[in-house]
Amino acid sequence: MSAKNFLLALLLLNVNTILYAQNSMPDFSGTWRLNLEKSKLPKGTKVQSQTIAITRSGESIQMRYTTDGKESTEAYTADGKERTVNENQGGKVVVKAKWKGPTLLIERIARLSLPSDPRFNGSEVIHDKERWKLSADGRILTAEQDEPRRVSIYEKMPI
Repeated sequence: MSAKNFLLALLLLNVNTILYAQNSMPDFSGTWRLNLEKSKLPKGTKVQSQTIAITRSGESIQMRYTTDGKESTEAYTADGKERTVNENQGGKVVVKAKWKGPTLLIERIARLSLPSDPRFNGSEVIHDKERWKLSADGRILTAEQDEPRRVSIYEKMPI
């Protein structure tokens, strides 16, 4: 194989790899309603209704929650890098998100900030992991959380 043909084959392989990676990241965009009957929520959970409006642009994902009439927003960049979302004297909370095939992995880590005691400075006090998956037909979005153990089943709402 000539060097020219080898370089062309390598270029095509890289393009196919990039296209596959883009296609393996499903688009969760839309409005989703929590199905409380199908979900497995921790005991004592008092949520009566929840919807999530999700938008995605490239690696940026925004989730606008409405839970029992109260609104909140979470934003992620699915590149695997840690980003500080909250910081104060006692510590900070960082979030990182990345795609593993068709699954969106989100980690939240709370770390202590104790300059007066270097033994605990930077220690993790919370390390929460979530996995978001879309069903093959694109109608069911499942969010699994480790601590506390939770499986939330969302159904896509009509446009």
